Amino acid sequence: MPSIQKGRVALPHFLKKILQAFLLLKKDVQRTDRFQASSLAAVAKSAVRFNGDVFYRRITLELKAGEILALIGENGAGKSTLIKCCSGAVIPTSGKIIVNGKEFSSMTPQLASENGIAIIYQEFNNVKELSAAENLFLGHPIRKGMIVDKKAMEAEAAKAFEQLHIKIDPKALMKDLTVGYQQMVEIAKAIQQNARILIMDEPSAPLTSAEVESMFEVVELLRK
Repeated sequence: MPSIQKGRVALPHFLKKILQAFLLLKKDVQRTDRFQASSLAAVAKSAVRFNGDVFYRRITLELKAGEILALIGENGAGKSTLIKCCSGAVIPTSGKIIVNGKEFSSMTPQLASENGIAIIYQEFNNVKELSAAENLFLGHPIRKGMIVDKKAMEAEAAKAFEQLHIKIDPKALMKDLTVGYQQMVEIAKAIQQNARILIMDEPSAPLTSAEVESMFEVVELLRK
């Protein structure tokens, strides 16, 4: 079976080669029994098996606050499966997940969200017919009484985009945005939902060279 490799390397050259990138956004963490106090999260001795087939075995991965961690491996090495274990889409056969000192045998999407884990998959979780602002608040819109307050969402979206130093019209429909800008909306959405751990699945794969450079700039901004 292909192997997974871990590495911590400075931006931007290494990120150009990544298949998966883990972004760590917060710096205040608690000590766990087995990992360093600076660790924000960890996956310990995790394994996944389906119908006797081993997708990966005994993976231990430590994520530190304020760093960018890239995970590299051949096709079939188990990178996406590991990501899905962190998001709750897949239940590991063994091992544990530790987030800010709390241990879990497995995650659910809701539990991952409650513990500040956000995933940006290759296929973005957006609605093409809605605006960038509406996608930013997808599933939890700002309301004024019983009515969705679009103006308030557009104002908050503008603030979120400004924070990332990106120029996106909050009223623009997602279908009219480039893939690079759609990805930026996904990143802004994660921050808006108070994500502390942002996991991106092959973030540079669908982007042009210019969009990749823009993504690097936003990633470095988040790291700081």
